[in-house]
Amino acid sequence: MTSYGHSLVSTRSGSEEPSTSRSCPITTVKPDANGWVPPGSCGYISRPYYPSFVSALVFCAAAVLVLLGFALPIFRSVSRRGHQPRNGRWPSWKFCLLLPWIGALIATCLLAAYVLRAFGTRYQQVLEFVAISDTFVLICPILIFLLDCTVLTRIVTASCQDEKIVGVTGQVLSRALLLTIPLLAIEQLTASVFIAPKHRVSSSGSGSSTAMLGLKLYLVGIGVQEVLVVYVSIIAVSLFKKLGANEAADLRAKMTDGLSQPSNRWRSTMYSLIFSLAAIGIRIAYRLIELSGIFTGYLLVLMQNEIFFYTLECLPVLAALGVWTVVGFEDMIDNLDTMPVGTHIYHELSGVPEEGHSVPLERESSEDDDRLPKCI
Repeated sequence: MTSYGHSLVSTRSGSEEPSTSRSCPITTVKPDANGWVPPGSCGYISRPYYPSFVSALVFCAAAVLVLLGFALPIFRSVSRRGHQPRNGRWPSWKFCLLLPWIGALIATCLLAAYVLRAFGTRYQQVLEFVAISDTFVLICPILIFLLDCTVLTRIVTASCQDEKIVGVTGQVLSRALLLTIPLLAIEQLTASVFIAPKHRVSSSGSGSSTAMLGLKLYLVGIGVQEVLVVYVSIIAVSLFKKLGANEAADLRAKMTDGLSQPSNRWRSTMYSLIFSLAAIGIRIAYRLIELSGIFTGYLLVLMQNEIFFYTLECLPVLAALGVWTVVGFEDMIDNLDTMPVGTHIYHELSGVPEEGHSVPLERESSEDDDRLPKCI
């Protein structure tokens, strides 16, 4: 848990913010070798528990593995840039790099957060380690949600086109999320910056009102995000069921005609998407309960034990992002390119015909045409 939790509880009860060691009297509790002092002591700017250096290193190593997992597809996409066929069978190499680059950026932010947290366990009187690390931790989940929504909107638009899923078309969903998620990201970043002054040197407690405002803004932001996560998860499950039903119908038709069976590679992408959304939902629920306890006084144990921070914050976030390094975005990109379009027009991201040029009904490769079943 971030260190503002315990100190904000004190602010809520009307007490003055503890000052730092630079303004403390000589009789105050002396920090230990790592700079830690008990919560409530003069000079307390760390966390309401003794942070673990080993745990921070473990999650640093996990973040490095996730970052390497995204670096590999980036390298492959760049290396095959010059070998892209002229017939447009592959998507644009820039599109191949887009999703892995977003994932690599998020993994870098998580790595920076855990590295700073590791340093903060040894230099607990350096408040910049606490403030910057907490800011990265608080902002990364909304970025992972943005990545998940990008994947979902590409699949919905490419496979269902003008068909509605849970009351919306792919284009409407894409535009709504493109407007909402960046605004939520800015709002959560602003809230994180408002919370940061709580970690700055202040003997008068002047940063308390700013920190409380930031905390309220952050709770509102993740509350709205949780609603979006639930709705997007419903869309993903509905899409999975519809694609599965259409795949079964296509399979029966192909078996009747003696053709090859369709590939089900799209399932791994959908499984990963649903898993990632569920992990983000768990993390947001944890933060809502934990941070609300500052105002309600309930379940304060969530912010007073570091194990909850690693198991309900760091682990779900790394799992939500890391699942895309296991499955990879290349399957999703291939599915977009080989989807059965019939008389429809290719989605603009497939990089084949331009708008207004229909695709012939008969295509050379019937085996690859059903990797992503079309919604009907």
